[in-house]
Amino acid sequence: MGQILRVFKSTIPSISYLYKDGVSAVFQFGVHRTADEKRIAELEAEINAGHPHIYIDPAEREIDEDMINPENVLRAKLRAEILAELQDPTRDMGSYTPQELKPSSTADISTAAIDSTVGASAAGARLTSLKK
Repeated sequence: MGQILRVFKSTIPSISYLYKDGVSAVFQFGVHRTADEKRIAELEAEINAGHPHIYIDPAEREIDEDMINPENVLRAKLRAEILAELQDPTRDMGSYTPQELKPSSTADISTAAIDSTVGASAAGARLTSLKK
C-alpha cells in the first residue's frame, strides 16, 4: 500500500491554486491530491472560507497513492475477485487420493478394444458403404 493522499476537487476542470508559500496546486481534470499536512490544512481553510471552485467530495475524501493508476485499480479488483472465489465454500474442486502408479501392458487391454467392428475398420466399412 502506498501513501494515503487527500483529494480536493474543483468545479473547473483545469485550475491552479497558489499556496501561501508560492507553490502551485494544479487541479488536473478537476482533481488535486496531496499528503502534505500544511497544504491540506490550507485548502480546507480555503474551502471553509467559501472558495467558489474548490471542494471536498464526501465519496472520495482520500485515496491510496497506488490506486491512482487505473491498471493498479484493475489489478486490485481482480485480486479481490480471485480471493473471494478461492474462499467460496460451495466451490467444488473434487477429491483426489494419490495412488501408486502401475505400468500397463497389452494384457490389461480389454478384448472389446480389439474387436474388428470398433475403430478404423468400422470407419472404413462406413466409407465404403457411402461410395456405393
